[in-house]
Amino acid sequence: MEIKTLPPPTVTCFGLIIDEPKKKVGEIPSPIISIVLIHNKADEPNEDGSHGKPAGWGLPGGGKDDKRDKDCLAAAIFEVEEEAGIVAELATRFPTEYGEVLRVQKPYCNNTVLIFHLAKVGDGGRIEYKETGSRSICSLADILLMSLAVNKKTGKIEPFGIYFSHRKYIFIALGRMGIDFMKAIPDLPELLEKRSEEELRAEWGDEVYDILANAVLENDIRVAESGNPCCETDVYVIGEEYFAPPIGTDEIILKKGGADNTDWRIWAEANFPS
Repeated sequence: MEIKTLPPPTVTCFGLIIDEPKKKVGEIPSPIISIVLIHNKADEPNEDGSHGKPAGWGLPGGGKDDKRDKDCLAAAIFEVEEEAGIVAELATRFPTEYGEVLRVQKPYCNNTVLIFHLAKVGDGGRIEYKETGSRSICSLADILLMSLAVNKKTGKIEPFGIYFSHRKYIFIALGRMGIDFMKAIPDLPELLEKRSEEELRAEWGDEVYDILANAVLENDIRVAESGNPCCETDVYVIGEEYFAPPIGTDEIILKKGGADNTDWRIWAEANFPS
């Protein structure tokens, strides 16, 4: 039996930068969030004919260079300036080793991914065009609607799609930062309704789907508990869409409505009389 040896350990550092457009004095900032993304060019084929990283949109960042970078945060800041042309600094320091908001271990390739919440402080103007094609500011809704750069289920390659892992990093990190997704993505309920849960889980991944579906669910619970005489959405229509469990239950879950959901019917009829 052949024993495969792991490659040397590597660390990849990305910067999550929330774009903050200039606002007039006294103007209330918009809760709608946009993220800085860069478009990566596809890697050249390897000597054995295999392909490296495909083209696609993702977070700016790159590998930590032990000779160049004093630590992982310095690596993220350097890579963001080189790939996105943005001079950045740490915006939020989390109680982690380097202040990163998210750490992902990839044991199969001996790689550690670190995501830092960075803030733009200026323009660097030195984009590395060898690897990076362009920079863009994308709303969270746009990021959800983007095709996958590589759809492993269908095998389709979309050079201007988003990397599956990067979309996951963005939403997990923003969730840890306490972002209100209902405010950041005003049409989130509609986005969840347009396609089946199975399709969205396949496209977004379970983590992203659960984060967003729970955001909608928790918002509906707040609306119900606020005493408003009617809901802002049709989420409480029996037999359609998602609904909240009876008030007082500890478990927050998603399930479909239906004639056999007696407990919920009693709760719904008591709280939303027709």
